[in-house]
Amino acid sequence: MRPAAFTLALLVLLLAFAPSAPLAAACTYSLGFQALHDKIPDVVGACVSDVVHDPASGDASQQTTNGLLAWRKADNWTAFTNGATTWIDGPYGVQSRPNHLRYGWEAGGPSPADRPVLAIYYPWFSPSTFEVSIDQPAGGPYQSDDPATIRNQVRQAKGAGIDGFVSSWFGQRERTDQNFNTLLDIAQQEGFTATIYFETDHFLPWGPDDMAWQLERFYEDHLDHPSLVRYQGKPVIFFWRTRVLDLGTWAAMRARVDPEHHAVWIAEGDVFGQLAGDTFDGIHPYSTAWSANPAATLATYSQRTHAYPGKLWVPTAMPGYDDSRLRPGGSLVVPRNDGAFYRATFQGAIDSSPDWAILITSWNEWLEGSQIEPAASYGNHYLDLTREYSTQFKNAPR
Repeated sequence: MRPAAFTLALLVLLLAFAPSAPLAAACTYSLGFQALHDKIPDVVGACVSDVVHDPASGDASQQTTNGLLAWRKADNWTAFTNGATTWIDGPYGVQSRPNHLRYGWEAGGPSPADRPVLAIYYPWFSPSTFEVSIDQPAGGPYQSDDPATIRNQVRQAKGAGIDGFVSSWFGQRERTDQNFNTLLDIAQQEGFTATIYFETDHFLPWGPDDMAWQLERFYEDHLDHPSLVRYQGKPVIFFWRTRVLDLGTWAAMRARVDPEHHAVWIAEGDVFGQLAGDTFDGIHPYSTAWSANPAATLATYSQRTHAYPGKLWVPTAMPGYDDSRLRPGGSLVVPRNDGAFYRATFQGAIDSSPDWAILITSWNEWLEGSQIEPAASYGNHYLDLTREYSTQFKNAPR
């Protein structure tokens, strides 16, 4: 072997077995960034740099193959964005939203009091009640009197962007009243709100005097509760089927119960003449399932409400309707179409210029098939849709 060739071969051999120079350490995830990556690894991807800290704001960020991880000191949530969508590991697990929107619990997000989403709630279920429902709750039939069930419902609703329940109410010392008391206490603990849906039909046999007495007791017992649904600081009460009494009768009740208007009274239906005078402060429809074009109906109702200056228009979103097992032969069936009807009514509600809130019919009216509560057939699908549209509503331009 020639010396030059030998020297070259030896050099190659020595390099092959010599200890290599230390390489730059690979980046890693840690703490909240690691936790968020582990929950949505395909979304986040692998890291491509170390964590960078901003001394001015206290925030932290880390580049990934798919976008950017970020921790914000202002609200202590860990998030990932791909430039268009943000995923946040927040109080209800990982949720996603468009970048330009904010959840109410985020720093800089909308206040629930400004544009709440409320859902009509029924607190009178027993396991046997579900024997005539078309679908079944995801966790099986339940007892509405169970505080653990109520707490779970509140947490599910809040996680979907719902801010309060409008609870069906049959009066003092009745089961719905007892469960409303439990609901209010749990709402206070969970950062939620609630009010009553005054079931006018239920009180008709006893007449207007009893209705006024029932409302007076409600004022005494609950009007100062911090977790009552409020509009501009005033408690709100919703009334079902107000059309069954003339406006003069309601006016007399209002003058007796609340002449100084310490609370806000919201009527139900499409009799807009109820908004004349100062008896009712606003109106909402319970259902638009009967309409061939619910969005157009909501737009028309908005115009008719706003013909009465200062009155509140509260539109309604619905996932569908089916009371065929409850009222055979006289039923109404409006298919859900895998959420298409809910999307149309919720968007229609948003587009109808609400003055304050949007009302969902319903959280759990299983007998009429209008519930969005998790079900055996569709899981959490309607909670996911509610989260999407409630976020849109709360972030819509004023």
